[in-house]
Amino acid sequence: MEVTTKNNKNKAIKVISVNHEQEVGGVQIQVPDLALSAEGLALYVKSSEKGKRDSANYLNAGNIEFRITDDQGKEITSHSGEVTGTRHLDKWIYSSEKTFSPIPKGVKELTITPYTMLPNHGGGTELDKQGNEEDIQFDYSTLKNVKFNSFTVKIPHEKNNVFE
Repeated sequence: MEVTTKNNKNKAIKVISVNHEQEVGGVQIQVPDLALSAEGLALYVKSSEKGKRDSANYLNAGNIEFRITDDQGKEITSHSGEVTGTRHLDKWIYSSEKTFSPIPKGVKELTITPYTMLPNHGGGTELDKQGNEEDIQFDYSTLKNVKFNSFTVKIPHEKNNVFE
């Protein structure tokens, strides 16, 4: 496990290498890092899934959320996040950053559980080869929840931990 400390605008940020990967039901997720600061926790995620332009099957990879609990069983509150996605040939590729409340002092380990939060309505827009917008409608009846495995991340504590 690699830990680096960055100072960004007078705010100390501890970045912990997670390097977790799993594939379930055709959905691939990678969690390379998480960042801790006095302001909160950020989880960095990459996900992908094969699917055609008009198929809602790819949406599982773009709708992954995370539940995080500490070593005392207390859930760390999720606040928001951002997801960006693109299609490359027959694969949808997403990058996201999920944000959470700060972890309590003294936490030694986090359990992270990915899960899908599937939409039941909506659509999208895509640009055609001429640059014109094209509406995309989806059939949400094909979506299925994906059951991911939980994983743990050890939180290193130094003598002069800036968060305690």
